[in-house]
Formats: sequence, C-alpha cells, structure tokens
Amino acid sequence: MTTIAYFSKLSLIFDFFYSGNLWLWIVFTIFYPLFVYFSLWLFHRGYKAYKLMKNSTKWSATTGELLDTKILYNNFASSGSYNFDFIVVKKYRYTIDGIVYTSNTDLPSDHLFIGEYNSMAHFSGHYGDYKQELGYHTAKKQENHLKKSPLMVYFDPENPQRSCLRTGVKGSVYVTMGMGLFLFLLLILLGLEIVF
Repeated sequence: MTTIAYFSKLSLIFDFFYSGNLWLWIVFTIFYPLFVYFSLWLFHRGYKAYKLMKNSTKWSATTGELLDTKILYNNFASSGSYNFDFIVVKKYRYTIDGIVYTSNTDLPSDHLFIGEYNSMAHFSGHYGDYKQELGYHTAKKQENHLKKSPLMVYFDPENPQRSCLRTGVKGSVYVTMGMGLFLFLLLILLGLEIVF
C-alpha cells in the first residue's frame, strides 16, 4: 500500500468516527472490544473444560462414600419464557493412601460452570411450582438412585484431591468452543467490513 493510499484509508476511518454517526462510534470503540473479549473468553472456557475432561480419562478409580446431595437449578430464560435446568450436586469422600478427601465435583470441569446454578431455596414463586417441572423430577430420581448405589470416584494420581464422578469429554464443551470461535470470527469480519 502506497503512502497516499494509506493516508486515504486513514482519512476514511477518521471520517467514519466524526461523520455524526455517534451510535456507530460508541458501538465500535466501546461495545465491539467487549464482544470480542466475550467471544475469546467463551472459547477459552470451553477449551479449558475440554482439557480437564480429556485428562480425566487417565485418572485412577476408587470407591467413595456419598455424604450428601442437593438439587440446584438454572433458569435459561428466553423470549419471556422460562427454561429450567436441574442438576444434582453430590458431596462425597474417598481415601487415598490413608488420607481422606472430600469433594462435590461430578464432572472435572464443574467448577467452571457451577456458579451459574442456584439453590432451590431461591426458586422464585413467580416461576411457578418447581415440583411441576419434568427436569426436577428427573433430578430427584437421580438423587434417590445415588443413595442406593455404590459410588465410583476417579482421582488424579498426581493430585489426589482432584476428583470427579464422571470422566470423558462431553459434547457441550464443543458447543461452547464452537460458539466462541464463531462469534469471534463474525466480529472480526464485521470489524473489517466497517473499517475498510
């Protein structure tokens, strides 16, 4: 690109910012970087979960003891409707080389997502009766089944306090990584289209 062409492009950029399209300037300079950051964060979160799940396939197994269970919920609201997801959190203990460990990790990546779920005590009355939700009954059956079954715990031999109840890579992490990557590429193309 020649010097004249370079300054011509630069002039177009300045014209874009100062042409009176204030809302475009705000989107491009403030919200655009935030959206890019979010897309990268989403991809990184999915990739980190993938790595944890992948490594868990090499962990050792032992028998654990179930101490307590509780059901948590998350509300994926969309278009004014409610879409609930219910999970069973298990607290358990296991012994490795004479040392007793306790954990509540089901999947090795739980700590990345568990913060999105809430106690049933916080289930708002305007949602309706959670006992009418099919997902709640499924979680309740799982909770009752756990209390009657032996517990297999998988742990990291190099760090025994790191454990889980289910190993392997779940399909949801590919969705998270895919969404982050797709959003990032879309934003880059959009940014190039706006500037150039």
